[in-house]
Amino acid sequence: MGKSNCQCLFFAVLFLLVSLRRIVFARNHTDSFGQDYMLIYPPLENGEMYLALYTTEDLEFNVTVLILRHAMPLNDSIIVKNDTVNIYTVPSFYRAEKRSGIQYSIQLTAQKNFIMHVLLTNDEGGESFLAIPVNLFGPTYYIITDVYMPFFGIVTSTSPTNVYITIRNDAPSKFISVLDGQVIKDKAQFSLSFNSDEAIIIVNCSFAEEVGPLTGTKIETNNDIGVIIGNCITRSCQKDNCTEDPIAEMLFPADIFGTQYIVFDLHSMGADSDLVIMVPMSGTRVVYFNNTEKRIEQSLPKGQTKIKVMINMMLTSDYPISIYYTITAHLDDGFNIGVAAGAILTSVEHFYHIFLFSDLSAVSKINFSNYAVVMADLATGESLRLNNEKPNITWFKVIGSLHFQLGFISFDRGLQRLESITISDFGVMLFGFVKDSSYIHPASYFYHKKGTGFCTLAIDNVLIEDNIDNDCDDLIDEEYADFQDDDEDGLIDEDLKDYDDVVCRPGKFGASCLKNCTSCFALCHKDTGQCLKGGCPPGNKYTCEVKSSTSPVPVEITTSLINITSTEFVTEKIKTTKKDCPIGSYGTDCAGTCNNCVPDCDKVTGKCEECADGFILTDFHCNHTGSVEAGTTAGSVEAAELHSRWKLQNCMVGGSCRTEGCVCGSLHNSRVGGSCRTARSVEAAELHGQWKLQNCTVGGSCRTAGEGVWKLVELKACPPFKFGKNCSGDCILRCLGFECDDATNGSCPAPHSVNATQSHMKVGKFLMPLLFLIPVVCIVLGAYLLRISPNLSEELMRHLSEQM
Repeated sequence: MGKSNCQCLFFAVLFLLVSLRRIVFARNHTDSFGQDYMLIYPPLENGEMYLALYTTEDLEFNVTVLILRHAMPLNDSIIVKNDTVNIYTVPSFYRAEKRSGIQYSIQLTAQKNFIMHVLLTNDEGGESFLAIPVNLFGPTYYIITDVYMPFFGIVTSTSPTNVYITIRNDAPSKFISVLDGQVIKDKAQFSLSFNSDEAIIIVNCSFAEEVGPLTGTKIETNNDIGVIIGNCITRSCQKDNCTEDPIAEMLFPADIFGTQYIVFDLHSMGADSDLVIMVPMSGTRVVYFNNTEKRIEQSLPKGQTKIKVMINMMLTSDYPISIYYTITAHLDDGFNIGVAAGAILTSVEHFYHIFLFSDLSAVSKINFSNYAVVMADLATGESLRLNNEKPNITWFKVIGSLHFQLGFISFDRGLQRLESITISDFGVMLFGFVKDSSYIHPASYFYHKKGTGFCTLAIDNVLIEDNIDNDCDDLIDEEYADFQDDDEDGLIDEDLKDYDDVVCRPGKFGASCLKNCTSCFALCHKDTGQCLKGGCPPGNKYTCEVKSSTSPVPVEITTSLINITSTEFVTEKIKTTKKDCPIGSYGTDCAGTCNNCVPDCDKVTGKCEECADGFILTDFHCNHTGSVEAGTTAGSVEAAELHSRWKLQNCMVGGSCRTEGCVCGSLHNSRVGGSCRTARSVEAAELHGQWKLQNCTVGGSCRTAGEGVWKLVELKACPPFKFGKNCSGDCILRCLGFECDDATNGSCPAPHSVNATQSHMKVGKFLMPLLFLIPVVCIVLGAYLLRISPNLSEELMRHLSEQM
């Protein structure tokens, strides 16, 4: 016993250390939602900038328009409503006198997270890009673009910043123009200093023709910054009057390099496609295109390899890399626009759940053709919804991958929303064409975890009762702070418990209980928002609509009122007595039949909770006969399906139902609102304890015994001094020598008289001194062994790991 307890103590300490290590070193999943944005944009000739803002809650945004070094900041505020997209015209915030060389910078801040697209338009066309929030700024960027007339800009964060720029183009004698007419000539390297919250355009569009390509340019700083890149393209000229249309894109910092990418091709649409691959450090890197090996041996900033894209393909590498996707569009008149600003691709590791399309046609005078390519795993296609409707997507496999597929779709003008109704990651690239006049390059990926609008995976800074979905599973605070993997996802206490997410607070429903069902008297269905039985005010229907005058059906209603504390629900039962329909009938004028329900069906819906022997519950009705052989044991598929129609796929992690396809074995197993915590397989199982849902397979058969049951098949009661699941608990240790009062939960008995429990007391008196000596012996022995053998701890760890 001493050795066993020593090992238990050691494993407990080891488990604690491993858990703490996971907490401290957990990796975060970031998304493109943020609270603070800074962006810059070049001067537009006869054009404007628009902001498309999206939020998951009603928010007030503070907007600051900075005219850089030429004016003091001016503030304005706007309101964005929950789950809508608002478009704002930037010049409407502040119309400043245009001066040569002056660039604009905009800062947006809000109390909570939101996402923003930027749209640049003029009379001839336009472009959009995703603005990166400050929390995604980085210290290092690499520019890959073959545009003929390029520009790029830099925006600082919250502190003075020194920026070091290394130009790696083919014509170093070309000059670089910066703000206020400053010219840097014949230099491959130069530096700039920025104040806090400042932005600057490097290369004005008026000087862009003199610069040439910027591919390979490296930008390094001592603080995090954001970088925008674009090109100034002459769209149309009438005599000597030409209209310039800058297009721009926000770059992602180099620290989101990945190892897997899905690349699609636009070659068939009249555009030449190229990939530019960047290796973040020196040395040979192996990259696989459709399982074909290619080696990259150069290092940045020259460490890029251009690959012609001819097929839809999967790209993997042995080390994180970054990829740019560049496109050359060919117009009908034979003039090549040139390669648009390279769209940086985000790796598969950063796929998102929700994508918000930004469509230029919503604010432009000309009609765009809008397209998107969706990249997803093979199981995601059926879960995607475009504006709440199933989109018409033609899927085809990604060459070189067994897991991913691509889908090509077109969409209407306006702002669209594509999302997954399940927890599935997917990626999107957006692009479009203007007939006979221009081409819009694909926008970058952006990614967002579905639910609250922000998500940090694996307890980096999680707090108890923080009401945040910290583990990105669309459930809020479902884990207990008990150093156990309560939701069986391989993580420990990653989303600490506040309340049972399966039962929303009164007036709430939907994912993470974020939607309102205020018409309900008490609780509503978590998924649909429909008022649960007894949840409607008197005189209203099940759906809380006013009843018609035709034959109201009196029913007996049991309403559960919930008093919410900080940590738990307190349930109080209140009965409102009305006349029932006869047993076996339900509905208006009791016209519906529900025979063979035990004890009876729901008088409003006709749904059965349980069927009589010989009948199987199917779709909540006992309409299929069957037979139960005498002596059928718990745990079999037949017995489980005859007595309770639990389906594991309809139940949440932890054992609670998430859809109406999950039915409790009997009414007293139900929790508030009708959701169930435990499932009863057969009558015999209930006599000894409940079968836990997480111990049952999809078909309803149980794979391990519930509390208070000795063996899976025999269903024998636990032997003396044993309790709990599979009778693995020890009553002698738990109750200090006494027998457990309850073999299910291991509760200890109240104090007994000496004569009545003399045999138990003898055992207790013998064992109690040993219980106090065990830890002391373990500590002394451990200290002695470590003293004589410094390497013993390593050997012991190795030995224990081999045993495990």
